[in-house]
Amino acid sequence: GDGRLKSWASPKERLQLIAIRWNAQFESLKEYLVTFGHDVINVEELQYQKLAEWVQKQRLEYKIGKMTLARQRQLRSIGFHWTLKNAWAQQRLSNG
Repeated sequence: GDGRLKSWASPKERLQLIAIRWNAQFESLKEYLVTFGHDVINVEELQYQKLAEWVQKQRLEYKIGKMTLARQRQLRSIGFHWTLKNAWAQQRLSNG
């Protein structure tokens, strides 16, 4: 798809679509963490560009207090780093 929500979707359908997309990105992040051992995702890596943008958005939403507690718990459960500083530290450790 083009990433936009369908204009004909009801508010409930829109929320369901948003949740489906969020969960899909969350699963992609889990796979990335298993593969690379960190959550520093370069937006210039084309195959991970959407995931990198999503991760940036999660950090911003957390920082400005717009993220739900449920999503915070989900991200915390996989060791997500809320700041790039902490993510970079983990990246250095995982690169050994």
